[in-house]
Amino acid sequence: MSSRARKRVRPDAPAARSRQTAAGDGTEKLPRLVLSRPEDPLETVLRQASLLVLKHPIAAQAIFAAFVAEGRRFATTPEGRRWKRALADSALVRRGRALWERSVLSMLQDTPDTVIPTAILDAVVQAIGRDDLPDLIELVFSPEQPRAGLAQGDRRRRIPATSEPPAGLLRSVPQ
Repeated sequence: MSSRARKRVRPDAPAARSRQTAAGDGTEKLPRLVLSRPEDPLETVLRQASLLVLKHPIAAQAIFAAFVAEGRRFATTPEGRRWKRALADSALVRRGRALWERSVLSMLQDTPDTVIPTAILDAVVQAIGRDDLPDLIELVFSPEQPRAGLAQGDRRRRIPATSEPPAGLLRSVPQ
């Protein structure tokens, strides 16, 4: 076995229970070996940062706006201009931008007067207009429940994105 793989014994897993019902031959008490890849510490940090942004969007937005303002002030100094030139064509900056744009961090806005990211407000408006809102809430906020259509143990949320809020939902909002 590879040193990178972890093993877990799960005799009470649902798949083991279904084999017990189907087999009924006493093999249900045998341990089951499940291989999974080890948790990457960076993956853990990125996931926790994403959860913090979603859990505390106003604080995250304020911190981000402060960093942007400080960065812009620094860019006006001689040292800041040197750094800007040095990083202009950097592969590291391109990779950082790719990570930023493909993560929850892209919801943050660099305007100082933004209090809460509009992407979060858009998601709330779209969610409250859905007929299946109770199911959506269960899907998003109950991480212990396996998702239909996903392999056992795969807890990634797959929520179809909609491009517009439901018709009529924003009629009562003053323009």
